[in-house]
Amino acid sequence: MPVIADGAEIHFGIAPRSWGRGLATEVVQAVMAWIAADSDIDEVATVCDCEHVASANILSKAGFTRETRIRDYLFLPSFEARRDCWQFSWKRAQGRHYHLISDDI
Repeated sequence: MPVIADGAEIHFGIAPRSWGRGLATEVVQAVMAWIAADSDIDEVATVCDCEHVASANILSKAGFTRETRIRDYLFLPSFEARRDCWQFSWKRAQGRHYHLISDDI
């Protein structure tokens, strides 16, 4: 993943027993709301496993744009292998009208 000047990376992981409760959605939206309102960060990047549809949806709801697929980039110990992932980014121009999306998962 390229280095971002004046930017940051965000990553999250939730134990499977806690999936579906909206925890990751709440945390990602809160962090992004702070970045958009109170920081000088202009760009945020992240990746998620291509098969983690829920994670991709969380990022999209938080204002991220899916950019490209990166082959064999992400190592997940539970799979004991490298996996393809989606690269996402948020740019301040995209986030000017950032708002929290209330959504029960």
